[in-house]
Amino acid sequence: RHRGIVCERCGVEVTESRVRRHRMGYIKLAAPVAHVWYLKGIPSYISILLDMPLRDVEQIVYFNSYVVLSPGNAETLSYKQLLSEDQWLEIEDQIYSEDSTLQGVEVGIGAEA
Repeated sequence: RHRGIVCERCGVEVTESRVRRHRMGYIKLAAPVAHVWYLKGIPSYISILLDMPLRDVEQIVYFNSYVVLSPGNAETLSYKQLLSEDQWLEIEDQIYSEDSTLQGVEVGIGAEA
């Protein structure tokens, strides 16, 4: 029915929805995202790759918790540790204070982390 038809505006081939789902096209987004199929699928491929429980990964992806990417020289932090908003604000205050000794601490949130 749509064989050979190409969208005039974007240049994409018009085809059936099942074909589009199979091909899973690529677009460049303004911000990183985590696809729900890889997050919620059984088994969760994202949690397996990160070697983290699914609940922890969901907390990070849904912007409920921060994750420590690099503890730097902080003795109280460890790699992949989850932090609440309040905990991160305390650490951030310590990092940016004038007499701070904390260096190299990296924390992320959302799909980018």
